[in-house]
Amino acid sequence: MDHNQDAHHQRILDWINDTNGTAGAFDVSTKGIVHSAHWRFLGGKEMQGYSYILTQLGTPSVLCDDMFSRYKFEISTLILLRKRSKIQCQSIVRDMGCICDLIIG
Repeated sequence: MDHNQDAHHQRILDWINDTNGTAGAFDVSTKGIVHSAHWRFLGGKEMQGYSYILTQLGTPSVLCDDMFSRYKFEISTLILLRKRSKIQCQSIVRDMGCICDLIIG
């Protein structure tokens, strides 16, 4: 599976935009890529995974088991920050560069 799904993502966004934002879509391509690697986050890396997906565009999902685990407070805080920052599937990303292995956007 090609990990560069930019064209597919754009088709999804175009379709959603054509509905004037009245429809949503599940990004099956990204799900397939994540599933082919590991569906669940590696043990001990759960919060790194959730920090990434909950701060990115799109409609993230949280596994029910994780929401009621020892990570409940941290995940809830990230969801609250996402809502306060108004991050959604149609948000605009500005590339601010990177420092070492950190991506700033």
